[in-house]
Amino acid sequence: MYEFRGREVLTTVEEMVDPRHAALLVYDATYASCGDSFTTGSFMRAVPDMLPRWERIIEAARQAGVPVIYTRVLLCLDAYSGPFLRYLSKFVKDPTEGIPWVETEDRGPENQIVKEIAPQPGDIVMEKYFNNAYTGTAFDQILKSRGIKTIVQTGISTESGIENNARWAIIAGYYPVIVTDCVNSGYPEMHASSLRYMERSADLATADEIIEIWSRHSS
Repeated sequence: MYEFRGREVLTTVEEMVDPRHAALLVYDATYASCGDSFTTGSFMRAVPDMLPRWERIIEAARQAGVPVIYTRVLLCLDAYSGPFLRYLSKFVKDPTEGIPWVETEDRGPENQIVKEIAPQPGDIVMEKYFNNAYTGTAFDQILKSRGIKTIVQTGISTESGIENNARWAIIAGYYPVIVTDCVNSGYPEMHASSLRYMERSADLATADEIIEIWSRHSS
């Protein structure tokens, strides 16, 4: 850590993930993303053995008093502009047919957080409409009200929401720390490329490295 013109600058992962000012983001861990118990999800191909680490880091956060914040995406045609609808249409075979899998807000079974890492009392579950945690949500207010300086990121998918959140965090005044073996994607090459980019814009650490730090603060 050093000071620059009266401002504190943290320089190590250990400083950043201090439980006194870190939060753990569990991003879009729903059945729609992860499949049936993490075995069939189309977004789990880059790191197929992620589940055990994901479970452990979430529990380590709770034990250390680190806030755990979950997101669930709700897709709603009425919420989106033409450009965002065009973006969504790229995920179907024929974009001219529109996006038939997006009809209304959906809180059905596929949009529930998978049972292995289900939220516990005291965790925060935040609903969102876009491929980031901050547009149209109370994410920033949740973090500021708890004195959070660092967002420790886990979830799906690396090259989309995870990278978007990292870019926003820096501008909004938070340190982004990416848990490299607890983020995932359906496209291994994009996952790897995104992590390479985030090496320059965020701090990266493994689940075991962060768990070891948090274990020293566990109650």
